[in-house]
Amino acid sequence: MPSAEARAGTLPEGQVQAMFDRIADVEVYLDAVRRPLKYDERLYAGRGSTPVNYAQQTLATGIERANQLAKGDTPWMTQSGVRGFYSRIDGSAQPYLLTMPDNYDPAAKRQYRLDIFMHGRDDTVLEQQFMAKSLTGYTSKPFAAGSDRFMLQPYGRYTNASRFAGETDGFEAIDSVKNVYAIDPNRVVMAGFSMGGASAWSYIVHFADRWVAGAAGAGFTETEVFLRGGLARQPQNDVQRTLWHMYDSTDYAINTFNVPVLAYSGEIDAQKQAADAMAAAMLDEFAQCAHDIRVVGQGLDDGRFDGSPQTEPFGDEATGENQQPGRSHFAQRRSIEVTDGIAQLDQRLRCLDVDP
Repeated sequence: MPSAEARAGTLPEGQVQAMFDRIADVEVYLDAVRRPLKYDERLYAGRGSTPVNYAQQTLATGIERANQLAKGDTPWMTQSGVRGFYSRIDGSAQPYLLTMPDNYDPAAKRQYRLDIFMHGRDDTVLEQQFMAKSLTGYTSKPFAAGSDRFMLQPYGRYTNASRFAGETDGFEAIDSVKNVYAIDPNRVVMAGFSMGGASAWSYIVHFADRWVAGAAGAGFTETEVFLRGGLARQPQNDVQRTLWHMYDSTDYAINTFNVPVLAYSGEIDAQKQAADAMAAAMLDEFAQCAHDIRVVGQGLDDGRFDGSPQTEPFGDEATGENQQPGRSHFAQRRSIEVTDGIAQLDQRLRCLDVDP
């Protein structure tokens, strides 16, 4: 009989990764307890519980999944809840939350929209607390579950606004979902709020060809104004200021040329500044940004943002810092000379008259 390794070698890469991810679905529960103990960090305690009791509950859930997986069963795969994947960075099991479509039928022959919602800042949220958070917390932002969509909330390697390893984790969480479920590649929406808004802006402008639309709330989009108080206390040298451009989303506003973008802000939220800065940068580049300003307690009508498939792009200009990805829509930068910090590749398509 062929070995498991030999059988796995005959499968498509995505299916092999999906098999490993089911083990990660179990291991994330072990790691959620093991890592705080190993690194002298805080164990989470849910309301009415204690750190020890909640750790035991977390491990019990992992053991239950392990026993089911040993029998070849994965009942959680048709339920909303915690999933995992193995990071290609360091091999660690990383968690994410997935909300299933309403009345999901795995036998249905259809594709689904995928909405990604990046979480906000909370310096106390390690894996255990993240895995216990609400699966519907995004409903007060612009999104809601539905029969036509999956809702993905990546952990993103703690609280780092999807920078560096957090950015990679976000993409790997998306791939983990795509490897198992029938996701329409033309209906993937990027969104987030607060620090998650900063994450969303970064993904939108640096990887514009991956999203049918984007929605970012609050957050931050540049360094100089956002950190003005900190910069007064700790001035930055020229090298540090140059490195700001790696993640200053305003520098890459033109990459939204083909992406419908909705910014949403509280009427008195100081971080309305983030969306204002992006809107101004977009207008400088002849793009437009819909900015929905909400008064306190007011929601956002989901009908404004339906994630309909994107039409064929009629033009694109890709801006890339030399450290950033040089790929967008239908062009890929192989090499380019950078003389002043930011390089721009004009890849607009012109309309052509074609005889029928």
